[in-house]
Amino acid sequence: MKLVYTNQNLAQVGLIQSYLAEHDIASEMRNQHASSVMGEVAFFSVWPECWVADEDATPAKILIDDLNNTPTTTEEWICGTCQETSPANFAVCWSCQTPYTLVKP
Repeated sequence: MKLVYTNQNLAQVGLIQSYLAEHDIASEMRNQHASSVMGEVAFFSVWPECWVADEDATPAKILIDDLNNTPTTTEEWICGTCQETSPANFAVCWSCQTPYTLVKP
């Protein structure tokens, strides 16, 4: 097993775990109950972690990097595929599920 993601926020690690599951990558969360020893050991050593099988590590890291580098906007945007308008907080088109891409003028 290989560590692919860690964060001090348990919910964030859970979201990554769910995202990987959506892409058929099984994962295991570790340290989700370790906060009780914080202060006795280095704080970052008890952060929740997401682990995957060795063969899934590279695809998982690529997916996580892509997710973390998703462009954002503060305005509604028009999908380049179906021309539907989606709210600013949507990373994919509500209609056709095409990912939002920042269009540069």
